[in-house]
Amino acid sequence: MKYPENVALAFETAMDSAVKARAAGDPPRCLAFLERAHLIGQGMFAWHWRTHWQMLSLAISQSNGQEIVGHLLGRLPLGNVGSTRMGTFDTAPLPDDIVRLFDGSNTGGLQS
Repeated sequence: MKYPENVALAFETAMDSAVKARAAGDPPRCLAFLERAHLIGQGMFAWHWRTHWQMLSLAISQSNGQEIVGHLLGRLPLGNVGSTRMGTFDTAPLPDDIVRLFDGSNTGGLQS
């Protein structure tokens, strides 16, 4: 499945912002951008894997055992931000701006 260009751009923007926040020494901001990328990319395996890999890397750099275990076990449902801020099976409505990214497109089952 291929997402529309605006969705791919939003995903890459979130990932780039995460990299910049991490380089600036701001792990909470980095994680917030990774969670956003996770929400956008959940329906695309490569994107989903990439966000979890970056989240795991961040957790290791922070010696955050709970987060490390969370990424090794994974987060399952759509609408889950992918970090231990939410329970493994918890979901939440998608932010309105992310929902608008998918308006009129094939969302791969992604719903708010």
